[in-house]
Amino acid sequence: IKQFLSWEEQHKVEWFYSELVVADPINKYAGTVDFMAKVDGVNTLGDFKTSSQISEEYYLQTAAYQNCIEPLIEDGEKIEQRLILRIPKDGSEFEVKIVPTPYEFDVKTFLALREVHRWNLLIEKLKENK
Repeated sequence: IKQFLSWEEQHKVEWFYSELVVADPINKYAGTVDFMAKVDGVNTLGDFKTSSQISEEYYLQTAAYQNCIEPLIEDGEKIEQRLILRIPKDGSEFEVKIVPTPYEFDVKTFLALREVHRWNLLIEKLKENK
């Protein structure tokens, strides 16, 4: 936590939301955005992780959250970056990563994978009913 507080001191952070529950009723998924803030003047969607590393799958997760939030933003402002903050439980080095992949590609990939998941569930259900 001390490393996070140090990061926060080094950046101008204007916190907007924390633990914001979001949903996409059309694509049938939901989640909780850890935070929305302006970080160094940039509109940021952020996700805290306590994992041992930052996995690329988190890029898709943050894109899914952004997909839920952007239609609700009234003044037309956009989320300009997705940020992952890894706060390790084991005391190892704190890590900050701006998601490097394009939002549009990430959200399309997430939604495609969501459909694959739904298809797999259908197949499992059909197997059970035999």
